[in-house]
Amino acid sequence: MPTRIDELSKQIQRLIGTANALMERYARLAEEFDSNRLANEEIRELLKEFIEEAGRWANGLSKRIDRLEEFIILAGMGKDRKAGEITQEVSGEHVERGLREQLTEQQKLLITYQRNLARVKQSIAETGYETIENANKVEDYQNKIDKISEAIERIRQALV
Repeated sequence: MPTRIDELSKQIQRLIGTANALMERYARLAEEFDSNRLANEEIRELLKEFIEEAGRWANGLSKRIDRLEEFIILAGMGKDRKAGEITQEVSGEHVERGLREQLTEQQKLLITYQRNLARVKQSIAETGYETIENANKVEDYQNKIDKISEAIERIRQALV
């Protein structure tokens, strides 16, 4: 015949099991929340860069239209030296645009690799152990992130 103490012990054991399950669920939700927060910060940063880039493109288009008008007028007037300077300036801008396009592509790759790395780390956190395959993926993604970060820095320095 179960005693009152046995019943209380069983209830406490159930309560401990429930509390452990809730704590585990809370930990997973906290990790997911943190991951979402980081993703939102990345998105904000990308939007900021996109807005800045769109502004630069708009200014560049306006400047090119003005310069095109000036070139047409100067060429029509026979002022080839000044028209040549404009042509040289335009070729420099083509190089700059190419670098900005490369920068955008590298930033997209960086975000992709960062997401992949976060997924692998989340998988490791969820399972509680790191497999050789996951360790190799973490190392591979981290190496790719480092290389792309260096490339982005070189492009940014070239743009300055």
